[in-house]
Amino acid sequence: MQWKLEFQGKPLELILDQATFSQLSQQSSPLFVRMELAIESFPIKKVRFHHDKPLDTPFQAFGNQLYLAYQGLIARHLSKNQKEEPLIWESTSSRLELCKPRWLQLQYRTDTWKGTYGFRLQDMPKHTAPPALPAR
Repeated sequence: MQWKLEFQGKPLELILDQATFSQLSQQSSPLFVRMELAIESFPIKKVRFHHDKPLDTPFQAFGNQLYLAYQGLIARHLSKNQKEEPLIWESTSSRLELCKPRWLQLQYRTDTWKGTYGFRLQDMPKHTAPPALPAR
């Protein structure tokens, strides 16, 4: 299932399978989804899920059950075990905030929310775009 939404003034394609849509519809509390792009020496994309609204982030509502946010972060320190510990960051980056996600895919499997998101290449700030391949 796919929906074309407007998120922070830009189009966003939300992708859910039927099982994920059913779980989201049947929840007793809303789901807050925060997409993060952190930069230290390399970019790291994270999708974080909360059942209580984090006070430090403005979220945009999509119905009563789903709230989305995006933050571009400059990392001060990344933990050695990135899978379990959160990013520690010192401030949001206005340059990274300009680049908004264009698609978000959410999945609910074995009592766990998972997500991934992406950008169109032309929307990325120039310093984070991959280098061009040489012509053959």
